[in-house]
Amino acid sequence: MKNNQYKLIFKYLAIFTLIIAFVNTSFSRNLTLGEVEKIAVKNNLSIKLVKKSVKEANLSYKEAIGAALPTVDAFSQFTDNFELPVMTIEMPSFTNPEETNKISMKMGTKYNSVLGVSVSQPIFTGGAIFAGYKIAKKGVRLSKLQQESQIDNIIVNVRRLYYQIQLMESLIKATSQSYSSAKSNYELVKKQKAVGKASKFEVLQAQVQYRSLKPKLISLNNQKNILLTNFLTLLNDEDLDSIVISKELQKETNPYKNRSLDYIKSIALKKRNELKLLNGQKYIQRNKRLISYSSGLPKVSIQSQIQYQSQAETIDDLEYVKSMNASVNLSIPIFSGARKFRKVQKSNIDIKKTNIQYEQTRNHILGEVESIYLKVKEAKANIEANSGLIEQAKEALRLAKLMYKNGRITQLEVQSAESSYLQAQSAYYQSIFEYNIAINNLKRSLNEISLNEIS
Repeated sequence: MKNNQYKLIFKYLAIFTLIIAFVNTSFSRNLTLGEVEKIAVKNNLSIKLVKKSVKEANLSYKEAIGAALPTVDAFSQFTDNFELPVMTIEMPSFTNPEETNKISMKMGTKYNSVLGVSVSQPIFTGGAIFAGYKIAKKGVRLSKLQQESQIDNIIVNVRRLYYQIQLMESLIKATSQSYSSAKSNYELVKKQKAVGKASKFEVLQAQVQYRSLKPKLISLNNQKNILLTNFLTLLNDEDLDSIVISKELQKETNPYKNRSLDYIKSIALKKRNELKLLNGQKYIQRNKRLISYSSGLPKVSIQSQIQYQSQAETIDDLEYVKSMNASVNLSIPIFSGARKFRKVQKSNIDIKKTNIQYEQTRNHILGEVESIYLKVKEAKANIEANSGLIEQAKEALRLAKLMYKNGRITQLEVQSAESSYLQAQSAYYQSIFEYNIAINNLKRSLNEISLNEIS
């Protein structure tokens, strides 16, 4: 009776466990590659930070526009002279010309009040204002390029993790099939032993082969779970508690399979953001040099002012009188200890340094593109080779099992065929993974990874 109760309890526990597993799976989202890329781009903190930099660059651009516009200031002042200033003058005596008399006079009134508006407009600044405007405008473009680069980096990282998880799924499936096959072989060997066609040693060999695959399955599942945890961290989405990526690893399309290496290199030189950023820096530095030149040139501005002024001994007697004026201001720098000249020299050095960085980056890009291009070809050849090996290894395993059943080969040869088939499958999926990574690295090297691919 107790045995039946225990069986019933175990039965309910098993059903409960299955229900929990089903519920957990039901609330996990099965996401496509396009979906996870959109989520990552939306929530990534680095992208949010670089977006703030774009907004900051736009504000600097508007500020540069404002530098060319008139400046309007309102001013007001009210003065209460508690003690009026006294001026003392000496005047000759009317009675004796050789003597002088000191006369003291109070200056001004007790209350003074003035208010008005002034307008100032720069006319000529040696090109400094226009150069500042061009620098700020280019700064907006460069900040957007940095944002694009950051988005591309996130997409590449997302795809790498996604492909890794798919690789784990494929390896788990292949290992599970091998586990089932090894189990069937173990059952077959036990039957063979029962009729005297197999030894105890062969049974032990089959058992070891069968049981050795279970730790591999556990390890692969653990690796997959770690990758899923890292994936959730990368996505940074509070609404996602868990995700499911059940799709097996598949070979991506190569959009450059009919393109030569020279053509791909030319595309990379046109599109790489690193070169665009360096060109932008050279543009900015040339305008900074112009600002340095302008600091040694005359400055011309126009200023106009309208004001109301009043002076009285009592507040009630204050009566305001309007006055207006306009002036042209000219400032000519004469000597500054050669500081302006040194700034120009420093600007020239910065331009030359950027030119060197540009050439260095250009050479690095050409080498990188060639390396990735060859990696794509290598990975493709590996896929083709491993694909053929899978079919051969599968057929070899089938024949080995058949021949063992007929007593023509040993159990060791069956196990060897089983291991070869699993290795062929693993090598095939690994080559697909490397191919997909190489394709996306090639896209990244040509600056052709973008969100329009993940609609």
